[in-house]
Amino acid sequence: MLPNKVVAIGRNYAEHAAELGHEVPEAPITFFKPTTSVIGSGDAIEYPSFSSELHHEAELAVVIGRMCREVPRERVKDVIFGYTCANDVTARDVQQREKQWARAKGFDTSCPLGPWVETDVDPTTSPSRRRSTASSGSSAARATWSAPSRTWSSTSRRP
Repeated sequence: MLPNKVVAIGRNYAEHAAELGHEVPEAPITFFKPTTSVIGSGDAIEYPSFSSELHHEAELAVVIGRMCREVPRERVKDVIFGYTCANDVTARDVQQREKQWARAKGFDTSCPLGPWVETDVDPTTSPSRRRSTASSGSSAARATWSAPSRTWSSTSRRP
């Protein structure tokens, strides 16, 4: 089953924004990933022909369980179905050249999700969230999200 849209927030992680030379904005930067970007956990991430520099960031994806709009903060839990792992893959060279993020973040296979939706977790109190750093020194280079007794690692492959 595919989501009807993926809504994402950019530059909300201060350490990663600083690595790229950006400030965290006062208002969130939102962008969409089309359904053609969504693939399953373990599926190959294909390099787009227009990029030579893919980066990936592990993200906690919030799965909304029903149609909603402008949900007040106190009712957010009413519309959340659960949580899953997401890999936000970005053509970083394209993102730096273009002001609009559609091509850089929305290309086919740029949004691996899963492998399951966890419905019994509160991410605000879960001690299982962690971020690890790759040998490159970039905190965005590799990250791992763990749920109790389940682990997913981000990967990308160039053919």
